[in-house]
Amino acid sequence: GILSIILKGPYEWIQPFAGHFFALIEELWNTDAMIELLNLIPQLTNSIKEGFAPYLPRIIVMLLDCLTNTKENSILTKSILRTLSELSATANNFV
Repeated sequence: GILSIILKGPYEWIQPFAGHFFALIEELWNTDAMIELLNLIPQLTNSIKEGFAPYLPRIIVMLLDCLTNTKENSILTKSILRTLSELSATANNFV
């Protein structure tokens, strides 16, 4: 989507909006857009890099909470696990 195109822009252009992107994640959490949102999180982390690092602990907690509460939805479970896996490589750079 359009957000993926925006995230390909220069770091200097998108980094100031890290907090807004996190607010968007919180707003769209547990909505019909959840799978798309899970696909977007690693892109955000890779694009905004250290600018997004302060939000990673909260995002990881949100992912783990969702994983704990998602028993019947295997598609969502797989998406959460994939997102966590993709974040693990990036998160190591900021821990």
